[in-house]
Amino acid sequence: MVAYFLVDNKMTSDPDDRRAQTVTQGSKDDDALIEYMIARGSTVTKAEALATLYEYGDAVGFFLKEGYSINSRLLKAGPSICGVFINDEDNFDDSRHKLKIKTLPGVHFKDVSRQIKLAKIASSETLPQPKYLLDVTTDTKNNKLTPGGVIKLTGKHMKLDLSLPTQGVFLHSEGKATRVDTFVTNRPSELVMVLPKPLTKGPYQLEVRSMINGSERSGRLSAMLTV
Repeated sequence: MVAYFLVDNKMTSDPDDRRAQTVTQGSKDDDALIEYMIARGSTVTKAEALATLYEYGDAVGFFLKEGYSINSRLLKAGPSICGVFINDEDNFDDSRHKLKIKTLPGVHFKDVSRQIKLAKIASSETLPQPKYLLDVTTDTKNNKLTPGGVIKLTGKHMKLDLSLPTQGVFLHSEGKATRVDTFVTNRPSELVMVLPKPLTKGPYQLEVRSMINGSERSGRLSAMLTV
């Protein structure tokens, strides 16, 4: 079940139209996925499954680095270059261009979206609502993340009980969630925190998980962030 609520659609000039904001039940890491496999009666051990997972990832990485695209049952992946080239003689420059790996779900997940049930939440007021993120180091809003730097997040209903490991601010990238551990300010409308230093380059989505009315709720910043 995927819950969603409606928010103002800032991409259009119509003051009445809305867009949907989905709400996840949290995130699952490699260990949780493998525990589920084993619980269903898989004959492989947890160690064997982890080893296979890492070897699979290494194989995907190897062929991407060799210049191939990936078209497997789990995912499609391939290189993409961002940035402007001055003219036909211009070459790739790290200071102006960036090579990214774009991924899409493979055929294994083709019908998953049709099988997901949706539930509209009556009011978004019962959820954490992160709105704007300021990266202090670069002085940019809803754009960049600087590893080890300070960020300020403003919004609603974001007060955290940081003694609970399931609550907090989480940065999602490539199926992994990194929890922010150092906070300067912890208020419902403002969170000031220090980002972890070991953040790999790439896109991230920020999620806030807090306790509201006795139950854990989550909300995500609509903007994608980049390290």
